[in-house]
Amino acid sequence: MQKISIKVKDNKLSKKTKTIIIVLIVVLSILGLGTLLFLQNYHSYTVKVINPTCTDKGYTQSTCVFCNKIIRKNYTAALGHDYGELKLKTKASETDFGEKIKTCKRCKNEVSYPLFPKSKMKKFYFSGAPFEVNSDMVTQGILTYDYNGERIEKYAEMQYSDRNTSRYVKHNYNITFYANDDYDEKDTINLMNSEGARSTWALYGNYYDYYNLRSTVANETFKQVRSSYSALNKAPSGDFGTVNSEPVLMYVNNTFAGIYRLFAPVNEETTTDLKAIVNADYSSSDTKFKAETDKSGAWRVKYNYELPKNTEELNDDEIIEKNEWIYDSLNELINFVYNADGDEFKQGISEYLDVNATIDYMVTVYNLCAADNVSHNLMLQTADGKVWTPVLFSANASFGLNTNGRIDNFEKVLAPDKANADNGDYVSDTASMLFEKMITCFYPEIKDRYLKTKDTVFSSTNIISLFDKFKAQVGEKVYKREKKAFKVVNSDVDLAENINSFTKSRKEVLGKFFK
Repeated sequence: MQKISIKVKDNKLSKKTKTIIIVLIVVLSILGLGTLLFLQNYHSYTVKVINPTCTDKGYTQSTCVFCNKIIRKNYTAALGHDYGELKLKTKASETDFGEKIKTCKRCKNEVSYPLFPKSKMKKFYFSGAPFEVNSDMVTQGILTYDYNGERIEKYAEMQYSDRNTSRYVKHNYNITFYANDDYDEKDTINLMNSEGARSTWALYGNYYDYYNLRSTVANETFKQVRSSYSALNKAPSGDFGTVNSEPVLMYVNNTFAGIYRLFAPVNEETTTDLKAIVNADYSSSDTKFKAETDKSGAWRVKYNYELPKNTEELNDDEIIEKNEWIYDSLNELINFVYNADGDEFKQGISEYLDVNATIDYMVTVYNLCAADNVSHNLMLQTADGKVWTPVLFSANASFGLNTNGRIDNFEKVLAPDKANADNGDYVSDTASMLFEKMITCFYPEIKDRYLKTKDTVFSSTNIISLFDKFKAQVGEKVYKREKKAFKVVNSDVDLAENINSFTKSRKEVLGKFFK
């Protein structure tokens, strides 16, 4: 096959052609740069008027068609909202907030005005971080106290003081009021007239439940017993060491949080006429008056007038040292109870213990079946640093309400069990050498006090009337709201039937004992 050969000429540009191309590039560059310089200094604008709104200013806006440059001027003020009449959106109920609103005619923006709950009860509105269930969180915010036309706002700190989840669905709180939002200076407020102005108050959950009301009723019966023997009593206050309480409604961030029991906790603000208050601890032999107490906590010091109000400045050893006189005084009482018998006990116990108050206390405990108050719930207070007086503070296990009227531990209160007759070790939580020796030495006096109160103070009629009295402070509508929001313990108990059955059983036991 014949080969074909192709030759290509050299395609190099001529010098003349290159010169022409360079000249064109320079000319075009100069023209482009000139055009840019021209456009930067020459604008053609379109003008648009932006009308003012309720919240934004109005103005004229000029936009260049070449470079999109924007110029705004000729500002006019925002119109502001043009609200219509105030209209009802949601009615307020006894327990829940309502709402009125105003609506802007132009932009439909709404302004809300809360309508406060209509209940005449005392109310707390807390505005701050919400509480977390099962948490020991401390939260701070504004607490508004609302009662009888008076509304007071205070900085407040709220802290869980106890958990009642085994029995209740609401927690207990301590409230401390402060003078500023730094929460470094406490402030006082008068929430209960009988208690005066205090900086710290306590709230107990589920006021309406019989579980909580029974403690209130028990305190009231103790007051009645003590006041009926006023000639014998020299209590430091008209309340005889008991705790006053009243129901309040609680709201957290405008949400119904339930009915609480408000009272002033035991501290230096509530006990200015006393030198010290102690409370027996759980399951300690020391609290049953059979051994020398020490600083291990068998008796918890709730108040010591010698301690400074700001105990944060003291370490544990300094606090124990300042409580030394309390332990010494308690030991004198406990050692006397443990060692003295017969006539020696009867003649000498009044140097260490208010005998009449103790008889009143024992009769109350017997009648209410408040077994816990014999040992680990026993509270003592002293006005002179030497003679101690028992006071009824907590009476949770009373009126048979936790057993539907059965009395399982009544005999133990009257005659404590012993595990070993030789050494006298007690095993029952309700055992008390003090009670045993008081019965032995002051049986006639205790019997006389019982006979004079069994058909009056401790009659089923009086007890039921006291429950009804405190329940009435809440009202049926509020109770229904509480029951809807929370599990109400014992709400299905027939109170009259329970109390009648309880008092009948109690009289049978005490009738045999007092013959």
